[in-house]
Amino acid sequence: MPDSWASAPAQGFTSSDGQSSGSTNSTSSGYSDSESYSTSESEADIPIFFPVPFTELSSIQYYTLDEQLTELTAALKNQFQRHCFIQIRQQETQPMLVPFVEPVTTFTYNRAMLDYYIKRQHERQKALPAAEVDLLLDQQETALLDAAAATISALPGQAAIEMVSTAPPPPDPSIPIWTRTEVPESTFKTQDRKRGPKADTENHEKVAQIVRAFGEAWTSDENLVEICEELDRQQVPAPKTWATRSDGVARTWSRGRHHYQHLVIKAIKDRISAAEKANLAGPAGS
Repeated sequence: MPDSWASAPAQGFTSSDGQSSGSTNSTSSGYSDSESYSTSESEADIPIFFPVPFTELSSIQYYTLDEQLTELTAALKNQFQRHCFIQIRQQETQPMLVPFVEPVTTFTYNRAMLDYYIKRQHERQKALPAAEVDLLLDQQETALLDAAAATISALPGQAAIEMVSTAPPPPDPSIPIWTRTEVPESTFKTQDRKRGPKADTENHEKVAQIVRAFGEAWTSDENLVEICEELDRQQVPAPKTWATRSDGVARTWSRGRHHYQHLVIKAIKDRISAAEKANLAGPAGS
């Protein structure tokens, strides 16, 4: 009742009923589409046979020497790329197909590779940066000057004064550092020295003995191979200039024959001539 709204609640029990309901509905859909495209190229060496009409032979007639030379010249001029003829030692001449070689990336065409090589060499040698090296040089110079000043200050007064007074004066910048004077010719040796390597009589004699066993035909390809192998076996030193040549570095006779056979023959002839001159001159002091 309205008059009992503010009074205390009455004792008893309260019950309530509730009911709820709900529903959920969802719908989803998807779509995907992809497309790919690729190309590839390959190269294959496939022999191609050209049909040539012919008639049955009733007799055999050989070409003359001029006709054979003409046919051979045409075969050499009209051959395909990377095809050639080769002859190895005493074998018959045979055709050869040179494999296709991909271009090699060198330091000349790749600066990043060159920088990597320089950095790797610096790390292997434990190299220091230029700024750090300059700092170390300055520190060493300062330490040297401090040590010299300490040595002078440690001397008695009169000795320090004499050391300073006897020190050479600083150079005059107006006077040239290097003054050239004419040297008399009598100070030089009058005996002319021939150009060429130092005399090595023992190794020259080894070369002469090895070549002597092959006779006059020692310059042939087969004999020259055996001669170079024997020179390397007996540890006869090869010319030192071969190790710095741009057309092929060689430190042995066999390697030199592979790069420049004509220089090997010339070097052997020079050593044979030196051995003959040494034998004609006789022992020293005779």
